[in-house]
Amino acid sequence: MSSASESWTVVKFLKTDDNEESVEAVPTSWIVDDECLWPPLSGNNLKNAIKKHATPASNWRVYNIAHFEDNIYRNYAIARLKSMKAEHTSDLNSDIDEKRRRIQKVFSDDH
Repeated sequence: MSSASESWTVVKFLKTDDNEESVEAVPTSWIVDDECLWPPLSGNNLKNAIKKHATPASNWRVYNIAHFEDNIYRNYAIARLKSMKAEHTSDLNSDIDEKRRRIQKVFSDDH
């Protein structure tokens, strides 16, 4: 059985170093209220820290976050998919993954 420390939470970072909002699946243990601790890593090192629930250290930055409804997952791959979905919708549980356009066929009376 998984513990809370083995879950990932999809959050929206309200402001980052590049002043852009972003969405990410992060270890739930990195979150304290409306803040998320973030390691000074990038690339595969960052990805591995997220996957393996690295223990936060004193040199980690703190960022303000917003929470989504029903945003905690026991599987990293699912959390990651939900974080990509959250870039387009605030409803992580909707069955519609993207808006689809219905193409209307035009029938001509010409023979």
